[in-house]
Amino acid sequence: EILDRRAEIFSIYDNILGEYDWAQCPTYKSDTKETSYHLYMFRVKGASEDNRNEIIKRISEKQVAVNVHYLPVPGMTHYIEAGYSLDNYPVAKANYQNEITLPVYFNLTNEQVKIVADTVIEAVQSVLAHA
Repeated sequence: EILDRRAEIFSIYDNILGEYDWAQCPTYKSDTKETSYHLYMFRVKGASEDNRNEIIKRISEKQVAVNVHYLPVPGMTHYIEAGYSLDNYPVAKANYQNEITLPVYFNLTNEQVKIVADTVIEAVQSVLAHA
């Protein structure tokens, strides 16, 4: 089943990335709710937006596709034009600055998931070492 496979991918990412102090793995299950495992929205603790962008660039150079899925409402064009500023929403801004969405396609093999995680680790460590 697709949901079971995506949950397994989340678990693999958690097991690999959870070993690092800079990794903030998503919370996806509680006593009252559970995600659909659609998005693995990973965050790099302490990373600036520029750091995050450089991390994504380095990951992409290794032919691994990741993106930024979280865009706070005050950062959307309509709201900017209406006078909102993301600077007035520091928590939303902080969550946006260091978020990277990792792939959870149900047909990714375990080896491909490991390659994604290893590529993320390499890119993050390289960028943070020079930050």
